[in-house]
Amino acid sequence: MRAQWHALHAQLLRAANRRSFETQYRQMIGNSSVLSPYWDPPVLLAHMQRDGDYDGKNAILRSLVVQSQNDHPEVATTVLLLALWPGLDAVYGRLQRYYRPDPELLATALLESATHQLLTLTLAPVTRTAATMIRNVYRQTRTDNHTAR
Repeated sequence: MRAQWHALHAQLLRAANRRSFETQYRQMIGNSSVLSPYWDPPVLLAHMQRDGDYDGKNAILRSLVVQSQNDHPEVATTVLLLALWPGLDAVYGRLQRYYRPDPELLATALLESATHQLLTLTLAPVTRTAATMIRNVYRQTRTDNHTAR
């Protein structure tokens, strides 16, 4: 059941390591003073996984959301999904019991919900971007599963 989820994570990592992705990433960070110190996707992701600097991380996530909704949707969405992966993985674990009849559907539903949240999130009322997005993904994925039955 988790194999598909892990395969999705591996696929995102492979995409982020391609030379064409890095070129697009560098174009994207040139548009943002918040992102410009993170010259390489692994550098940004390593920073996002460290403890502390929560306001700085929130600013990074907000900038990535803006980029995903505007000029660089593919690159920003991939980086956002990888940055939010620990939270998405926790949501995956909490939702497994609701998807027992069709476990393959959970990874797809989570990815679809997360992408939808990234592309449609209105930042104005949001204080903590990661928490809001993870909560919204959890709610939407759980609700969609219950309405599909």
